[in-house]
Amino acid sequence: MIAQLPADEAVRRRLREDFDTTFFVEAGAGTGKTTTLVDRIVALVASGRLRAPELVAITFTEAAAAELRARVREELEKDGSPAALAAAASLDEAAIDTIHAFAGSLLRTYPLEAGLPPSFETLDQIEQDLEFRERFRTWFEAAAEDEKSSKAIKNALLLKLTPDKIESIARALHEHYDLVQSTSSWPAPAAREALPGAAGMADRLKALSRYLDDCLEPTDRMYEKLSEVAFAAERLAEADTEGKALVALLLLDDFPVVVGKKGNWRDSALYRLREELRGCLDEVDAILSTRRTEIFNGLLKELRGFVLAYAAERRRRGVATFHDLLTGARDLLRDRPDVRARAQQRWSRIFIDEFQDTDPLQAEIAVYLAARPDIQFPESWLDAELVPGKLFVVGDPKQSIYRFRRADIALYQRIQERVGEQVALVQNFRSVPAVIDWVNRHFGDVMRFDRDVQPEYRELVAEPKAGGGLWYFGGELARARQIEVWKREADDVARACRLVHDNRWQVSRKDGEKQWLEDARWQDICVLIPTRTNLRNLERAFEAWQVPYRLESGELIVMTQEVRELVSCLRAIDDPSDQVALVTALRSPAYGCSDAELLRWRDSGGRFNYEYPGDGEEPRVRAALASLAGMHALRHNVTVPALVEKFLDERLLVAAAFGRPRPRETWRRYRYAARRARDFAATGRATLRSFVEWMEGLEREQYRDVGASTAEADDDAVRVLTIHGAKGLEFPVVMMTGWGSSRRGGGTQVIPDRLNNRIEVGTGDWLTKGYKDALEREKRADQAEAVRLTYVAATRARDHLVLSLWRREEFKAGEDPPPQAAGFEETLEESGLGSRLELESVLPAAEPPLRPLAQPTPAEHLAAEEAWKARRDRQVQKLGGLHVATATGLAHETDPELEGDDVATYRRGRGGTSFGRAVHAVLQSIDLASLAGLEQLARVQAAAEGVGRRESQIVEAVRRARDSEPVAGAVRAARYWREVPAGIQAPGGAILEGFIDLLVEDGDGL
Repeated sequence: MIAQLPADEAVRRRLREDFDTTFFVEAGAGTGKTTTLVDRIVALVASGRLRAPELVAITFTEAAAAELRARVREELEKDGSPAALAAAASLDEAAIDTIHAFAGSLLRTYPLEAGLPPSFETLDQIEQDLEFRERFRTWFEAAAEDEKSSKAIKNALLLKLTPDKIESIARALHEHYDLVQSTSSWPAPAAREALPGAAGMADRLKALSRYLDDCLEPTDRMYEKLSEVAFAAERLAEADTEGKALVALLLLDDFPVVVGKKGNWRDSALYRLREELRGCLDEVDAILSTRRTEIFNGLLKELRGFVLAYAAERRRRGVATFHDLLTGARDLLRDRPDVRARAQQRWSRIFIDEFQDTDPLQAEIAVYLAARPDIQFPESWLDAELVPGKLFVVGDPKQSIYRFRRADIALYQRIQERVGEQVALVQNFRSVPAVIDWVNRHFGDVMRFDRDVQPEYRELVAEPKAGGGLWYFGGELARARQIEVWKREADDVARACRLVHDNRWQVSRKDGEKQWLEDARWQDICVLIPTRTNLRNLERAFEAWQVPYRLESGELIVMTQEVRELVSCLRAIDDPSDQVALVTALRSPAYGCSDAELLRWRDSGGRFNYEYPGDGEEPRVRAALASLAGMHALRHNVTVPALVEKFLDERLLVAAAFGRPRPRETWRRYRYAARRARDFAATGRATLRSFVEWMEGLEREQYRDVGASTAEADDDAVRVLTIHGAKGLEFPVVMMTGWGSSRRGGGTQVIPDRLNNRIEVGTGDWLTKGYKDALEREKRADQAEAVRLTYVAATRARDHLVLSLWRREEFKAGEDPPPQAAGFEETLEESGLGSRLELESVLPAAEPPLRPLAQPTPAEHLAAEEAWKARRDRQVQKLGGLHVATATGLAHETDPELEGDDVATYRRGRGGTSFGRAVHAVLQSIDLASLAGLEQLARVQAAAEGVGRRESQIVEAVRRARDSEPVAGAVRAARYWREVPAGIQAPGGAILEGFIDLLVEDGDGL
């Protein structure tokens, strides 16, 4: 049977064979763009047009770079030609990296030319965040005392721009400092002084008091507000400086006008009062607005100086942020033609993957490297003439969802128009036709071309496949609050997961050329959410419907109850005076004090302060405070990660998780917090307070830890991810939830205009002159990205796509556009695609039968507790002095008499150990019955262990192990476990601990 060629085979053939054309490839979701990129590299090598040291391939993440390197090596070895084998052997000399790693390598090659010390250090993300905070606070304190800088800062503070807001603005400017020059300025209209008109305004406001006699009800809101107006008038009359006049006017900032009831006033007095008051307030607003703009522009100049000075200081110290690497590499190639010429000669081919989500500086770097060396470089790098075929760009503008990482769709479109020949890959190899049909229908309607904002939608072509489908549930909920919609939606998501699992939906499996259908498991279901707003309701619904689940995005884990309670406990340990954190810690599972116990403690003379606890008589609370006091005393004597792990261990939080429906998920969350503590400590910071503030900041700042968690193949649970966390992945069943409300931006915004090299800044009422116009463009861009997010989510589905349509019937005023869920339903109705899930018939899992127990008397209960304590004490005493050894440790011990040449024969080298670890990791993770995904797992583990050339040997070793009688018997028995912790007591009392690789239950038992 001849395999059907892809619909775009002609394009794919050109990409493999035409080496002298610069291609800009638009690769739709699931079209195999990485395979296309690898095929072109291999073809270039095999034809003698490319050697490994001349190759640059830039990917979005370190994991993607490792996978790309492994795939290129594998395909080169498969090709088998002398040139391909030579390239495979020297592939480590190729620059297959993230853009930051490549830029760092370039700067380390030419450090003096870049103005850097030869051994400069790159700060990781945590170090960057913490160092910026420290440097800003140091600068802020010094600037507040500096005569030149203090005026702008003091005036900003005077008009209620808080230090936190100023820091947020500085941080946003710092993230775009490549657009900030020492001459950057923000023009402002002439400001109106407050002092000259203060007396006149005071008289106008005082005159309003004449309306008091027309009020018939002294409790009327407007009557009460007039007393505030009178107070402001007095302050204005007394003002003798500009600052005092501004403070007085601020009393009327955002002052309400439409208050009071007509029936409480004579005739039309209330309307006349409102009109006069509105006239006064309009003038107040005009004065405050122009003064804010003037003060804000002065503050931005001070922040501009701080940002540029801080960047220069980093260069002097020999440290660099990720942004410094890109800016430095761009500047080096732009400003040093000699370096640019050498770099152009060194690298003959430049490949860029995921171009739609890359930093704009990356595009500029790529153009400098691919430009013709014999030309005078134009004023705009976008106009540079490139060496034909040197640059190969792959991306999908429909999947551009990283604007928060500086991805710029406007710049993407400009480069697409000017650089190379545009071709498209449209054959989708991932999703079933039912999914692709809806994707084409829906996004063909809602993803309309909008220059600089939204790309034109290009339809995908589905591969002929059987099975799968499009499903939906929910709809409009009339007269409901948003919280009610969220709860209803979460409940239906959990019901739908049960339906998929219990009704044995069929999902596809593939192993090489072999394909088949089988029942869906929990881990085949992925719930994708755009934000973490409804996370807690989802967790409660999963628990209520007994659906096992795990959170796989760090930005979700940091919001979980376990992590937040742990952070509260750590804050209480650090700061005895923080009673909010202390009470939260006492009520948390770490101490388990009930509200009744806390009340009795307070009533009996206790205080919520573990340094001075008072005379409270509640034993549990007293013991908890003593524990916190002990941890507080210990905090300066151990590292932060050691303290976190000691707290988890001492409070038995890991053991307590056994009482929860999903202990493994709880452990993952505690492990996540402990890992973040280790990451924090690796930066050199040593204080618990700094760690707590950093963790709390992750929640406040809408932290995005996209790649923080990995799937655990042996944990059969529904996977919950953000859409950013799911980028690049696919799942048999995808449920899209959380699209029942419109996305809303907020907070401090720095809006870069890279086409005109400008920045507009705004927060609240503090705006630069061009900010309002820029904000309108930004809103359009934000709405367009929301559409692209849904496209990314929908195209993650392989077999089944399930849409939630839940939303409020009444939109809020000004809510434009309507929620995405409304668009989903409209497409479903017009197209007739999809089927509604009948979730009302879904039943929860059957509860195990309970055996009623007789209630013990108080005396019996006390006796049983004392007996348990006695047994526990005896066991602790017995085990306290035991020697514990691990099987691995014993295996590596050697007899002293055998040390030397005799023992060397039995030691395995690094390569053997790495190979064994790779084989073991695959066996630990893979489905032993089907060996589904064996080649992919082998490739990933080989890359991770540094034995990338031995993927085929790993595959063969795994197959032999699976076919061996012990493992084959385990598969036939159907009940088996891997990596089971075990321990035995050896003669002499020592305990030997280890892991059982494979534990099988058959007719003879375990």
